[in-house]
Amino acid sequence: RISCFCGYKTKETRANAKAYIPCHIGGILLYAITTFGYVISPNFLFLMLFKALSGLALCMITSGGCSIVADLTGNQVAKGLTTLMTVQMVSGLFAPSLGITLGTRIGYRLLYLITSVGFLFAIPFTAGIIGITGQYRCFFF
Repeated sequence: RISCFCGYKTKETRANAKAYIPCHIGGILLYAITTFGYVISPNFLFLMLFKALSGLALCMITSGGCSIVADLTGNQVAKGLTTLMTVQMVSGLFAPSLGITLGTRIGYRLLYLITSVGFLFAIPFTAGIIGITGQYRCFFF
């Protein structure tokens, strides 16, 4: 099995990665839609509904991402998952204070609109990594 050091995937890895595409990219798309729902929500009830759906989307992104990393790193699954979880942990440490600062300066609706557009731009980037194009780049190793 060819690892991500070579930059190409074998047929086996490409077939497994295709199984994660609906979960991971669907989660990114659902999160972008629900985050845009924060912007257009007319009341608190709809805001909480979109918040619950965004939690589902984040679960899809996390499980799909972990599966992709585990599949693509081969023998170094522990190293790949540790790197992924470290990035998520560090972003989780800084996100609340950054969100509060930006939210008070530009408003929460504009902040969520920027987040939604950012996640829409992440779809082609993620698709290139996990194999829709047949190639991927491994940034962590």
